[in-house]
Order: sequence, then structure tokens, then C-alpha cells
Amino acid sequence: MEIEKHLGLEPFLALRRAGYDFDLINDCALQTVARVEEGKLRAGDAVYSAAIVFGSRFMPPESLERLAEFVRGGGVLIFVGRLPEAAPGMADQERCTTRVRSLVTSLWPNQQPMAGRMETVGKGKSVFVADYASALSQLELVVPPDFRVIEANDGSDAELRFARANVGFVHRRIGPAEIYFVSNVSEKTQRLRVQFAIGGRQPQLWDAENREIYETMVFRLVDLSGGVQGTQALLHLDPFSSCFVVFNASDGQPIVTDTNWLGLLRPRKVANEVEASGLIDANGYYYVVRADGTRHQFTVDDLPQPMAIIGTWELELDGGPKLHLADLGSWNDLAPAKNYSGWATYSISFEVPDLGRDLEWWLDLGSVHETAEASLNGIALGAAWKRPRRLSCRQALKAGRNQLAVRVGNLWVNDYYSRPKRDLKPVAERFGIRWGTYPAKFHRRPCPPQVCWGLSV
Repeated sequence: MEIEKHLGLEPFLALRRAGYDFDLINDCALQTVARVEEGKLRAGDAVYSAAIVFGSRFMPPESLERLAEFVRGGGVLIFVGRLPEAAPGMADQERCTTRVRSLVTSLWPNQQPMAGRMETVGKGKSVFVADYASALSQLELVVPPDFRVIEANDGSDAELRFARANVGFVHRRIGPAEIYFVSNVSEKTQRLRVQFAIGGRQPQLWDAENREIYETMVFRLVDLSGGVQGTQALLHLDPFSSCFVVFNASDGQPIVTDTNWLGLLRPRKVANEVEASGLIDANGYYYVVRADGTRHQFTVDDLPQPMAIIGTWELELDGGPKLHLADLGSWNDLAPAKNYSGWATYSISFEVPDLGRDLEWWLDLGSVHETAEASLNGIALGAAWKRPRRLSCRQALKAGRNQLAVRVGNLWVNDYYSRPKRDLKPVAERFGIRWGTYPAKFHRRPCPPQVCWGLSV
């Protein structure tokens, strides 16, 4: 992007990490599309409470007039690095520049602009700061972050910084509903306390992958700056997973405000008591805190250890040979399947001595390249297309003998790079060399499979 050449990525990454959603708007849109209504800057369906101008020496007076109108109506305007000094272009330059300087003066009517000093203009505020770190500090004083990771994993500062850099969000409003899309773009499981600048409403967790809506979450209401009430909710995000957190128009009070429960907790009120249900995948000490501050604690110590599926696997390539494997591995490492692209099925029989009581069984496929469909005892478990590749098998697993089949599909690029390289010399002699120098740069070297997979997906 052209904007990256001038400003770099850091200002925008810093805004994201600080919990602000934002758009970029140019002069044309600011002058012809944007309008000020009820203290907000509106452009199409977007509504903005604050505007930041980075290092602008030249600015059309029409753009600055719209921003000044925004400030007088109740908005927050932050200039970073410098203030506009003149109008761009040569047409009517003197008059336009005089208008720009007059508008800048109107934004600081009582004093000279000074870095870090905020001025009240009409119903809004204008401020000039030296750098974008200072811009964030000033912004947080008047506009609470829309989304903020408050705690992460073990509670350390290092974990918090990592989570803020790797957990992103998008916020949209549809009618009375406030919808947050939250995603974890790291390889690490994230257990978070997240703050939303929306209070007084009960959040719902929408799981798009499983098509489930969880009506209750573990959350609490907090007071933010500027008299705004916020909601802090607990979220558990697997590597590279996402969810929707939705606030509807109805008010709601929390039932459970805190817990170290590792999975999704479903609390509900029964008369004057609180019941909670969910899955726990590790032995240990757990606590649940009710909205009235009552703390309940318990210990889980009877969960069995994960059971490894051990034995001889049969690998059958579609239209190819059947292979017997003592250990699971990539078929690309096997001579008969080295250049194979397509689908193949891994199958095995294994014994389960006892299913236990009140246990939920899952199949963990571990590392898969790229997509897998599993069936157990002839019952389809579903598709594992992203990490963690775990599938529920509660309806299919039985005590005694079980038959597992995992159908895996890889990418066509494995077959492509196994083919003989084409002789492109006749093409070059007829049409010329348009990219690189023949033959040194005319043939593309194959990239490692991991890189190719990443690009293809």
C-alpha cells in the first residue's frame, strides 16, 4: 500500500494492539461522502468518534473544514508530528493556505498548539502530539478502547504483550446488535479476559464452526473512562481459531464473573442457586466466582490420561497401492507415494477397555497436511480442516474393538513439482524473455512444501 511507504505499519499495528478498530479515509471521501451527525463523523455505514491525522504538512481547506466541524460537534481530533501549514496545489494557493491556517487557529482558540495539550472546542476536543505513542495515550483519555485484552494465560506481562499482538478483532453494528469477530492468529492457545466497550448487556458466544450459540458467558461489568460502562468476558481460543461475541439489545447481569475453568463454562441460575456445566480436559484445582462474590472451589483428579492408538496402520492411496505402516508419517516419505497428490485413507483397529463415566471422548489427529475426514466404526466424525484437529467421537466410540478410518487430502503442488521440467527455450526464442534472464532465472525453483502449502491455503 502507498500509505505504508509514508507511515510504515507500526502506527496501525499500535492502534490494533491498543484495542481500536479503524478505517482510512482520503480527502475526496472526507469532503464529498463524510458528514457530521450527533457528534460523530459518518461516511457511508461507518461511524467514527475520533480522527487521527499523521504528519500532514499540506491539507485541502475543505478537508480541514470537515474535521473542524466534527470537533465542534463533539468529536476528537488528534494531529501527530506536525500541524497543517498550507494548502496543496497552485490554484488559488494563497487564499486556500490562509483558510487552512485560520482553521488550525480555530482548533486552539485559547492558546498556541503545544505537544500533549488538549483543547476543548465546542463539544469536542483537539490535541497535537509528537508521536503515535502519545496519540494513543491521549486517545485513551477520551475514547475507551473498543476491544482490549486485559489478562492472558498465566497473567504475566510477556503473555499479555503476546496476546495483544496476536489476537485481533473486527466490530460491526447491525441494528441493535453489536457484533465482535475475535480471532487468534498465533499457534498458541489463548485463554483471555477481554474487555468490550459495551456494558449493561449480556454477551453471547457464537461458534460459527459448530453452528452453536452459547447464551451465557463468564463476564462482569466494569466502569471505563468517560462514564462508559464496559464488559469483561473470558474467552478461550485455540490456535488459529475465532469466534463471534454478540451483544443484543436486552440487558443482562452476570451469573459467574470469574473462573479458571479451562473450557467453555455454561452457567445458569436455578432458583437462588447457580449451576454450571462444561468440559474439563485436565486434572487440577478449579474455582468459580458467582456475581455476589461467593467463591466455589473443587478438585478434579480422576480424568484418565490420553490413550494413544498403537498398532499397524494401513495406508491406501486412491487408485494406488496399499501400504502397511508401523508408525504414522507423511506418505511423501514413502517411495511408492513420494510424488502422490490426492486423497488417501489411513485405517487401523484398536481396543478401548472401558469408556468410563461422565467422560467426553475426542479424537486428536495431531499434524495433518492438509485436510482430513474421519469415521469411527462406520460413523462419520466430520472434517478436520484447521488446528487443533480434534473431532468429537462420543457417539461412535465403544468399549472393545473399534475401527478408525482417516481420509486425508494433500495439495496438487506435490505432483506438480515431481513432473519433468518443461523446456521453455523454444518459447523464449519465439516470444523473447520477459521476466529474468534465460536460463538462469527462467526456471522457477520449487519452494519447500511447507511454504507452498501456506500460500495455497
